[in-house]
Amino acid sequence: MYSKTSQTHFQKVTGMHFYYLFLFALLCFAPGHGKGLCDSEGGVSKHAVALAALHGSKLISPYDLFKYLKENCLDVSSKTTSALHSPDRRDFLYFKDGEFLNFHPIDLKIDRINCFHSFTISKQNPLELFSRNTSCFCESCRVGKFRECIDTAFHGAYHTNILDIQVMELVPENINLGLIMRESLLSYRTSYDKAYFVMIYQNANILRPTFALISPGASFNVATVRAHILEPYDATTNYFNYTLLKVPKGGLCHQREHACPKLHTQLIRFDHICAVCLRRAPAGSIVNTAKLVPSLGTKEFYVYDLKDSYSEDVLSECKANRVNVFGNFVVRK
Repeated sequence: MYSKTSQTHFQKVTGMHFYYLFLFALLCFAPGHGKGLCDSEGGVSKHAVALAALHGSKLISPYDLFKYLKENCLDVSSKTTSALHSPDRRDFLYFKDGEFLNFHPIDLKIDRINCFHSFTISKQNPLELFSRNTSCFCESCRVGKFRECIDTAFHGAYHTNILDIQVMELVPENINLGLIMRESLLSYRTSYDKAYFVMIYQNANILRPTFALISPGASFNVATVRAHILEPYDATTNYFNYTLLKVPKGGLCHQREHACPKLHTQLIRFDHICAVCLRRAPAGSIVNTAKLVPSLGTKEFYVYDLKDSYSEDVLSECKANRVNVFGNFVVRK
């Protein structure tokens, strides 16, 4: 048993210990440790719809939330900073199921995105993305001068990426490539345990299919998958039916954040994958539609090509998807 005095002393000590323990946990593990613009805007939106619901607004479906935010939350009260911690205006877009995967407005090739928790951009150059593990609100960062941050000794230097943003005015209804390819690749993840090729769209100037190699342990995200983008056997040849490609011998690296001369994986958007080089054989098994061409190989690389029995089918799928999603292009026969 404790006396009244000892009980009071015990409560004070325990309370102080709990306070310091809570403070330590807050500093180390709090969600706010790496908050950025998207978190603040998400908080504003959730707070607005919560108040609306409390005052009688019927917000039952996702579309109800979109409509309410579109009508009531576009204006921004504070526009005093040149950094995008405080945007000039909000906007809200409504996507039907699967459409966002197919027409994501930003190219998601952001280096080491899982390692960072703070992302920000400046109004002077909104295409340059600054990222690092923790947020900073020093005098420089508050006004968008991120390269002049005075707390780099604590937070570390910013990493930068240049964003490729393509605004889509109209979503085509005839194909939903991103959702289709994501579901297909996820199904192959459990039914096919070997590496395989996919044909991807890089840009309109490259008419020949561009091949990428997806390994069994590839990292899948919401809109992207990691793969090795491969070079054609003859880089000067640029017609659609040309399908020879090179795979470096022992030259593929699967590690991230790793400096070496080998070829590393890149993030590929699902809606840029026009065809998967896998098919079901008559017996029901899944087969790779690519074959090794030993006569063209060298000491540095292997050469692969499509198998004759599957080439027309795979190329037809790739062509149809490219035309439907990315527009018509010339096909050399």
